[in-house]
Amino acid sequence: MPDVAQAHRDWRIPDELWERSEPLLPPPQSHPLGGHRPRGDERQARDAIFCVLRTGCQWHALHETKLCSSRSAHRRFQAWVEADVFVALWAQ
Repeated sequence: MPDVAQAHRDWRIPDELWERSEPLLPPPQSHPLGGHRPRGDERQARDAIFCVLRTGCQWHALHETKLCSSRSAHRRFQAWVEADVFVALWAQ
């Protein structure tokens, strides 16, 4: 049985990269219909996004990693692409 805690540590982005990328992230948008589940942890979503980018796995495979919901990660990925977060990060 794989060690889930170790798997989470293996896919975490280093603190230094998180500190550099955090100011580039777009502010969270409120849900148009109001009440909904609280937004998941930004850092977990970021780790999940980079997991997909590094491995090429499908978004739905994130369910098995327990990093973040695939829907949440994909929504944020789309917002970050639209906000040119990756372009700004690569420029740094």
